[in-house]
Amino acid sequence: MKMNLFWGVMLVLWGISLILKAVFNIHFPIVRVVFAIIIIWWGFRVLIGRSASIDKNTIIFSNDTVIEETGDSDYNIIFGSGKVDLREIDLSQGSRVVKVNVVFGEGRIILNPDLPTIVKLGVVFGEGVTPEGSVSFIGDRKYANSLYQKGENALMLEVNAIFGSARISN
Repeated sequence: MKMNLFWGVMLVLWGISLILKAVFNIHFPIVRVVFAIIIIWWGFRVLIGRSASIDKNTIIFSNDTVIEETGDSDYNIIFGSGKVDLREIDLSQGSRVVKVNVVFGEGRIILNPDLPTIVKLGVVFGEGVTPEGSVSFIGDRKYANSLYQKGENALMLEVNAIFGSARISN
């Protein structure tokens, strides 16, 4: 399941609950239902005896490291802890856009200090740290290292921390 699917389902359920409340005066506790579904799913994963895994770029309910080698561009850390190692990215073919989402977890993104890099960090009820500063609770921050030149090949990193912590380091 991709993050877009998850957030799409959340928005549809939220919309249905608003319609039920406005038209039929029926209160549907969407947050409680979603939280219960997540706990039930987590319980099944514990009973099975292995950590949940959707694909090699998603860390769920575990602690793992993902090393960028294949050219993938989306990484997710959900209810877990993980590292996304971007030191091996090749910019010889052009700029690269990489997205890292940390939801209810802790993520560490490791950059290559020898690559031109620009970071767009978004935080919602969490914490985000770049080499130049941090954002807590809600906010955005942009960071570009000294090698970044607009119009030249660069790593363009988008990091979102939602109810989680994302730390970006060299």
